[in-house]
Amino acid sequence: MKAARFYGAKDIRIEDVTLPPLKEDEVKIVVEWGGICGSDKHIYEKSMFKNVFTPGHEFSGTVSEIGSDVTQCKPGDRVIVNPLFTCGKCPPCRQGFTNLCENLVFFGLSGIYGAFAEETIVKENMVIKIPDSLPFDIAALAEPVCIAAHALRISKFKPGDTAAVFGAGSIGLFLISLLKASGCTRIIAVSRTTSKLDLALKLGANVVIHPDKTDVAEKIMEISGGVDIAFELSGAQQSFSSALASLRAKGELVVVSLPDKPMSYDVRPALHKEISVLTSQCSNGEFPMVAELLASGAVAAGEVVTKKIHLDDIAKEGYETLLQDQSQLKILVTPKRENLM
Repeated sequence: MKAARFYGAKDIRIEDVTLPPLKEDEVKIVVEWGGICGSDKHIYEKSMFKNVFTPGHEFSGTVSEIGSDVTQCKPGDRVIVNPLFTCGKCPPCRQGFTNLCENLVFFGLSGIYGAFAEETIVKENMVIKIPDSLPFDIAALAEPVCIAAHALRISKFKPGDTAAVFGAGSIGLFLISLLKASGCTRIIAVSRTTSKLDLALKLGANVVIHPDKTDVAEKIMEISGGVDIAFELSGAQQSFSSALASLRAKGELVVVSLPDKPMSYDVRPALHKEISVLTSQCSNGEFPMVAELLASGAVAAGEVVTKKIHLDDIAKEGYETLLQDQSQLKILVTPKRENLM
């Protein structure tokens, strides 16, 4: 079968590969659509792995074959996949916090095979069936929507609150849509890309701020007196500091980003307001709920798709486009020509 193979920084090749035979608890999936995420782009730009592998972890497809012990799905099922390999034995796993597994491995980021291929293999417990009403291209967005949903679910947010979202990439925009659907009364979006701010307004933001044109925290305090909750999704020190400073007394900062380098802050201003700082990693149990939200249209996820391409063109039209064009958001990849017609 055809698959994209990652060899190193800016070196991804389309090759013919053979998948191994299924193990008892594994499921083979024919891939329909996969999304290139920020982690994929970062790995492509600055390789951190030495092994050759097939990337791709945000995807949808159809079950084609199951292992002898698989009971939760069958060939023909339409599915999405939670891309976390977890051990099930460490303390976080035993407590139900599988996203915090001490032996966590990300499918499609470091393993041998991922979703940028005609077929792939996952564990049975990673598979989530989706409604027939959910198109495969929209279903492929479920994983990043789950990241946004998890951050919102574990926060102290409640209907009627005000919020600021720092970073209007795909997950930030999904979060804005979720906040709007959840009864947030005022949403402020912060981004350096004008087209992303325009989309933020379309998805539910009431106010947008460009950080190079104004003091973000000062502006937020001016228009709101401080928000109840701020979500940091850019991974930049300036964004983190501005998010903290934009909160009202007893406010909460939720860090969803994965910064390239350590971030710090002066605890004294936060102390004087009794600010809470929460971190959010991946997702934990949100996939079925998100599949229903996407099927119902409650989250306008399709608005974040800026380009659809064939697997053969993943290097130039996918990764390179994301590196060179900051207005790009979610690029979807398919191994099937008919999906682009």
